[in-house]
Formats: sequence, structure tokens, C-alpha cells
Amino acid sequence: MNKSTTGLYTFRHKLRILERAITKNLSEETSCCGVTLSQCHTLLELSENTNFPAVKLAEVLELDKSTLSRTIESLHKKKLITRTEDESDRRFYLLNLTDEGKKSVSMINTSCDTFYTRLLENVPDDKRESVIESVIILAEAFKKTEQIQCCTNKKGE
Repeated sequence: MNKSTTGLYTFRHKLRILERAITKNLSEETSCCGVTLSQCHTLLELSENTNFPAVKLAEVLELDKSTLSRTIESLHKKKLITRTEDESDRRFYLLNLTDEGKKSVSMINTSCDTFYTRLLENVPDDKRESVIESVIILAEAFKKTEQIQCCTNKKGE
């Protein structure tokens, strides 16, 4: 391995470790608030948008219609969101948080804020701003980078 592939390998390896840690933490954080990870993302998105069209939510969360439909249905049954027909187009629904949904969002935010505050306390003081800036840059790079297929041979071919 040359120096550039060693750096790439290290980057990929550390990113996988980070991904597992984030996934584990988010699952634990949200399960203690009584919702799944996809329900959590839905609630947080709705906390920033009122009368949010379900179709737009699917785009934002990058979920297919059936997954989003199940998520919305489960949140509606828990009385965390409301669904109302869009008066301008009755084929679509507008989503909003209920008071109970707002309480859940508050619990999720408090729990996550506590965790991420502790996390940043473990980053040296002189590196915190740099770490935050790097995460922002990396998140934007992910959005801009087209997904490539990992393996060229598909199953069954």
C-alpha cells in the first residue's frame, strides 16, 4: 500500500467505526424516547416544518413511499402526528406534530444535546471548531457525491 491508499484505507476504516457508533447511539437515544430511528427522523423534520406534505417528507428523508407510509401510520397511531388532506390536492396529506409529538421531539433533542455535549467535551478544546467544520464539510460532500455501485456483479447474474 502506498501512502495515498493507506490514507484512504484509514479514512474508510474510521468512517465505518464512526457510522457504527452514530447508528448505535441514535438507536439507543431514540428507543428510550419510545420511537424508532426512522420515526425519530420524521418527528425531527416535522418539528421544523408545519403542514409538511408527505410527498416532500419522503424526498427529504430519502425514503420510499411504503416505508414512509408505515412510519407515518405508526406515528399517527401513537398520536404523535396529525394527517390532514391537502385542500389544494386531496391526493396528498399534510403532516403536523401533535402536542404529544412536540413533547417527544423535546425529549429527543434534550437527550441528543446531552450526548453530543459530552462527545464534544472529549475533543480537545483547540480542535472543537475544526471538528464541527469538518463534519459540516463532510456532510455536504456526501450530498454532492453520486452513489456508485459497490460491486459490478449483481446477485443472480
